[in-house]
Amino acid sequence: MKITLIHNPDACRGEADDSELRRVFLHAGHDLTYIHIQEPDWQRTLSPETERVIIAGGDGTVQSIAPQLKGKPFSILPIGTANNTARCLSQTSDAELLASRLDQAEIRHLDLGVFRDGNGSKSFLEIAGMGVLAELILKMQESPKQKKMEQAESR
Repeated sequence: MKITLIHNPDACRGEADDSELRRVFLHAGHDLTYIHIQEPDWQRTLSPETERVIIAGGDGTVQSIAPQLKGKPFSILPIGTANNTARCLSQTSDAELLASRLDQAEIRHLDLGVFRDGNGSKSFLEIAGMGVLAELILKMQESPKQKKMEQAESR
């Protein structure tokens, strides 16, 4: 099977070795294209002949890649922290098992949600937040930046 492995090497604190992941899928007999998630314009390297995309990463990686696949079948190799999306879709974290059974994997349709506001729209898979929850998350993301600035100013 012609597959494209899109990998986030920073997922799971960088513990998932890309050469080992490549070896597993090649050993299973797949025609493999490897894409590093941080490659600029990675979408352009996705071949129209690709039969299946393997997303190796966590929820953030899946969220950033899946909406851009435009209906191309994908499997998730969950190597992130929470892996909620993969868990909900009953995806295996065993790369060898996934590689060996990819040809028999059932393809199911998945709906993407779309959030629209005055600034445009954004697709999402698992969750979208608004109101107090979204504001709290934004404030929490700003907090480490603010502490770094305070530390820099104190020096």
